Amino acid sequence: MTSAEDMGPRTFLVKTLPNFRGGENVIVVPEGVQVIYDPALPAGKMNPRWRGLVGEWRDFLADELEDLQEPVIRRAWDELIGRGPGSTPAGDDFLSGLASGMIWQGKAVPFHPVPGQTTWLSEEMLRDTLAGGIWFRAKRLLGALASEDPVAVTGSAGSIADWGHTSGRAWLAGLSEALCGERTG
Repeated sequence: MTSAEDMGPRTFLVKTLPNFRGGENVIVVPEGVQVIYDPALPAGKMNPRWRGLVGEWRDFLADELEDLQEPVIRRAWDELIGRGPGSTPAGDDFLSGLASGMIWQGKAVPFHPVPGQTTWLSEEMLRDTLAGGIWFRAKRLLGALASEDPVAVTGSAGSIADWGHTSGRAWLAGLSEALCGERTG
């Protein structure tokens, strides 16, 4: 990563990356690396003040993410794996947000991906999430949602909403389902 905003599980912060050719193997030796971000997802609880705002994030499942709406309504979580646009398909981003919210609240995650159903990057993202790892932007948002600070909530939510082409909005919709869904089983 070249920005602290994008730190996550199994990432390193570097000033620049050398030029690589497609298909070239890269070996990173993490000797003497300073830890600057702990990706562990702490337990927490949303301040009830934010329930209305967080509930609105389900509206992100419209327009270019409308393909996700029907499986979400039916709670057919496994149908979301690998579904939708993006290099991390939007369905996987939704599931990562859902899992993050469930784990944050100490609840069971209602899906179990099977290897080979999505892209390599998404499999790794979901694996990290299910293991309790979280990206910096998402961890900052969860901390804000536990607080009374509207500037922290809107700033960190905006940072995620603008993340990737659809990834951030799909992730927020999944988090909304975990925190505000009627039932998530």
